[in-house]
Amino acid sequence: MMMRWKQKWIVVMLGLGLDVSSMQAALGTGDVVCVDFGATASSGNYNILNATTLMIDDVTEFNSGGLLTNVDVAVTSGNPRDLVGSVASTQGFEPMNTTDADVYSDSFGSVDGGSADTMTITFTGLDDSLRYTIVGGNARASATPNASTTWTIAGEVAQNTGSATASDGYVEFQEVSTTSPGTLVIELTENGGTYVAVSQLALEATSGSGPDPEEGAAIAAGDVIGLDFGDTSPANSFNDISANGTYGMLKRIADGNSVTGISVKVTGASFYKSTGPNDSLSGLSADYDVSNVIDWAGASDTWTVMFYGLDDSLIYDIEGVIGGFTNNANTDTTYLQAGTLTNRFVPAVASADPRIARISAARSFGGVLEIAAKPGSKVPVLSALTITAVESSTNELIVVPDIVELTVGSESNVTLILESAGMNYVVQQSDDLQQFSAVDFDVESNDTVRLSGSENVDADGDGNAFFRLNRRPNFVIVFADDQGYQDLGCYGSPDILTPRIDAMASEGIRFTSFYAQTVCGPSRDALMTGCYPMRTATPDDRSVVHCRLAHSEVTLAEILKEVGYANAAFGKWDLGGHSQTTYDPDYLPLAQGFDYFLGTSGSNDSTVNIIENTTRIENNADMSQLTRRYTDGAISFIQNNKDRPFFVYLAHTMPHVDLAVSDDFLGTSAGGLYGDVIEELDWNVGRILDALIAEGLDSNTYVIYMSDNGPWYLGNSSSHVNEYGSVAEAEAMGGSALPLRGDKVTSWEGGFRVPCVMRAPGRIPAGTVCDEITSTQDIMPSLAKLAGASVPKDRVIDGCDITALMHGVDGAVSSREAFYYYVREDLYAVRVGKWKLHAAHDADPYWSRYYRDGDWFDIPSPMLFDLEADIGETTDVAATNPSVVSNLLEYLEFARTDIGDGELIGENAR
Repeated sequence: MMMRWKQKWIVVMLGLGLDVSSMQAALGTGDVVCVDFGATASSGNYNILNATTLMIDDVTEFNSGGLLTNVDVAVTSGNPRDLVGSVASTQGFEPMNTTDADVYSDSFGSVDGGSADTMTITFTGLDDSLRYTIVGGNARASATPNASTTWTIAGEVAQNTGSATASDGYVEFQEVSTTSPGTLVIELTENGGTYVAVSQLALEATSGSGPDPEEGAAIAAGDVIGLDFGDTSPANSFNDISANGTYGMLKRIADGNSVTGISVKVTGASFYKSTGPNDSLSGLSADYDVSNVIDWAGASDTWTVMFYGLDDSLIYDIEGVIGGFTNNANTDTTYLQAGTLTNRFVPAVASADPRIARISAARSFGGVLEIAAKPGSKVPVLSALTITAVESSTNELIVVPDIVELTVGSESNVTLILESAGMNYVVQQSDDLQQFSAVDFDVESNDTVRLSGSENVDADGDGNAFFRLNRRPNFVIVFADDQGYQDLGCYGSPDILTPRIDAMASEGIRFTSFYAQTVCGPSRDALMTGCYPMRTATPDDRSVVHCRLAHSEVTLAEILKEVGYANAAFGKWDLGGHSQTTYDPDYLPLAQGFDYFLGTSGSNDSTVNIIENTTRIENNADMSQLTRRYTDGAISFIQNNKDRPFFVYLAHTMPHVDLAVSDDFLGTSAGGLYGDVIEELDWNVGRILDALIAEGLDSNTYVIYMSDNGPWYLGNSSSHVNEYGSVAEAEAMGGSALPLRGDKVTSWEGGFRVPCVMRAPGRIPAGTVCDEITSTQDIMPSLAKLAGASVPKDRVIDGCDITALMHGVDGAVSSREAFYYYVREDLYAVRVGKWKLHAAHDADPYWSRYYRDGDWFDIPSPMLFDLEADIGETTDVAATNPSVVSNLLEYLEFARTDIGDGELIGENAR
């Protein structure tokens, strides 16, 4: 082992040359390692470090003399000197309780004639499960009593880190833990003498009778530990902390007994110690002294007192005496706090008289409690400190199997134990359901986790403290294809029965002004990217109805995957081209954040070929089985991923034509074949809900049902009329958008406005109806927020966070100023509030066969409709509202510039 010190290499190595069969395997309980740093012959089985050769031949166990394997000792110094023979005594190693300082005449030292000489002794190969008693002897001569050497057992994770100044040449530490795997480092620092030197050292392994520092068994309710930061002798059995931030053994104030397993460390940029009378830690009083520890680093600096090995099931009352000068009472701006390693953040400003700062009910975390002294105007000063262990009340330690909602007073303290593993949690810190933050840690089963950011316990400022710790919620989106606004019972269908979706609405929320896009592919683009499809379309495919989603676009699935979600897509993809017979595997769901895909690349206009992941597994699938088949896959995925957050995107092929239904539902609806299809969809939505309930996931899952656009109108399509036999029969293959005007592919409300129902028991209030303008674009940013994920910051996202609307927050409104109606690449209309303006444009012949009579015509000048008074867009009121028309024309012009229109590519189009 080699260590660099003052640019000189000093190496002490162990030669282990015996047969391993004769060696003791490791240092065990009761074993003692002794090192003699003189050159005299040994009188027992100990190791001699010869300062001339700097070698230890063997490490032996003191009592038995057996060699220890794996245990090494190295000594380094910048200025080594062999001090053997400096006095007459040549005694060998004395017992550990020796009081005869004369044995310390032979030694190894660090001497350069100046101050602050330092040497380091490093043990390696120790057993981390044991603890160690350390006794050391300083070199000492009768003419030069060099007992002012400070011994420090250093290391951030040491449980008895500290130092002791020799009395008659001795230092002793008890219940010391290794500071890093198998390693114990001891440093000797000159403290006002002429050199630093050590004569002998003994390290005895104990059974670890002191508690594991995270168990905290050594401290119980009622125990008080006190620290005196002055330099006078301790009173009332509290512990003296020297000004350089080191400490001795901890003791209880009440009985003076040592506290095993508990340690304390004081850190700061610099310290200053003045002198004065002792503090009385028996009920801290105004008799504070002017002896104190001060950090002179400046008014912005902090120094800390760290307690290790505390019991996390207890809480701790903290009292600190603020030190002050007689001519400068610095207590009005100095305070204590329980900080980042507790789940408390309550500043305690010192009272004027007595000068005492108090914090109640602080909690340790992982056995650690941090107390920070911060300056106000000048420097942080602390004279004395106590912590008192207190029994925790029953509501302060909560086992969380799945979800907890806890309303607490702002002075309360909460620690949670999680029973589910994984990066799977979201913290909500406001009772208005809008303040969420991710808990970015990977917890193992039964780990203790504190609520972060508890200074924001009243995040919404309403005076009520609130926490909710949730598993990251699951999401199931059921996306119907070409279902009309009226085609559910909860939206007024006169002949189609949808009891399960209706129950979702009564148990959750129903949106009445929810917008998709007017065609399948763009609608799926908006859902996945949170953007208008014209913003994400590449210049060469802007007029293509079903374009390919660029790999550079970030989808909802990719956002959720970043925070640990398992994602699966079932059914119609339609974002890699629209062919029913060919597909590009590089543009399927697995390229956009999904872990599994079972479905088809396009629609069912002619046939459906089934793809699993990227491989076609079946041609000309039976379309009557698709609804059940896709649902089966979704349920299986939910069951297989119930222990982690998941996102299921279930994009049904139905009720897009060609319509198909299983035998169980054929002919059962009063709504004809179309009604049969919708009722089968409804039944399979119920199967999803039942599966969530059966797996215990119901309260932690958002289920969203919506359509990708309005219903087909096929009565003017000669090919469909010929296929089905009559106009009436062709019309019956599509649904109803009433009371809206228009259908799929039109810019009337019936093409864009669709049903949307959301359910999440305990999160979404039952029976809520929302008429705010919302959209499929809003799903991506809203679910990202609920999952504690982040949407891309390097591009424009058109979607809005609608979580407040989803959760029925009183007074919540949509942050969307406008919704734009694009038909293919053309901008046809805009809605702002209750007003909808159709831009002047020629009728597009591309879709004319899917318009009803009276809906397809040239619009030579803008048409304005009041959707609150005229939801069916029957009466143009542009002439009587010129200022509204003018205002909405400005919105249209903004969209043209920002997103694009026809041949014009928007400034923020991609």
